[in-house]
Amino acid sequence: IGIKSLEELKVQNCPTLCELPNMLSLKSLEIWLCDGLNKVGDLPALESLTVSRCERLKTLANMPALESLHVYRCERLKTLANMPALESLEVEGCGRLQQVSDDHMPDLKRLKLSYLKILKQLPTHHPSLEELDVKNLPNWEITLTFMPCLRKASFETCPKVQTEGLIYALLELAGHGGQVTQLQMLSLKNCRSERLGWKLLEEMPNLICLKLDSKSAQYYCHRHCHR
Repeated sequence: IGIKSLEELKVQNCPTLCELPNMLSLKSLEIWLCDGLNKVGDLPALESLTVSRCERLKTLANMPALESLHVYRCERLKTLANMPALESLEVEGCGRLQQVSDDHMPDLKRLKLSYLKILKQLPTHHPSLEELDVKNLPNWEITLTFMPCLRKASFETCPKVQTEGLIYALLELAGHGGQVTQLQMLSLKNCRSERLGWKLLEEMPNLICLKLDSKSAQYYCHRHCHR
């Protein structure tokens, strides 16, 4: 096989595969159901990577040209880092993941995280991030510090996060140079609420779409809808 010139590779249901070699020209890689895989070699030209159900894989890092990364149900995966060209990152069902990215992903535009059991913090410094989707992060604590381009944000089932606390965090961004003024769509579902009021939302002048379920808007409904 001409490994040196290979640009696209799809590997599926190879449980005895333990390691992928260095492939200097590879641009697209998909790996599915390779339970024995524990190491991915150097892939300096890789632009797109999808990894699903690779139970022994512990880390993905050092991919300088990678633009799109999707990771699903890799239970032993702990770290994702050193991907400076990354634009889209989606991670689902990686129960041991402690770190989803670092501050060296300046081009990241889309971040989607779901069903991550022990993750406590999100990456905090993403100057290009436009879309943030967070779902079922039982231990996540609010950490939003620099996301000046954020246009769309969705939060669902984060039991340690209160609706009003999250909105205050977004407004704190606005207090540092108006960095939340780009936000146009906000969705909050199954997030606790104790004292939500519309005054908070008035500080987001470009908001055109707001979605709240009964739990996330509990205070507003109690104080205003039943007068």
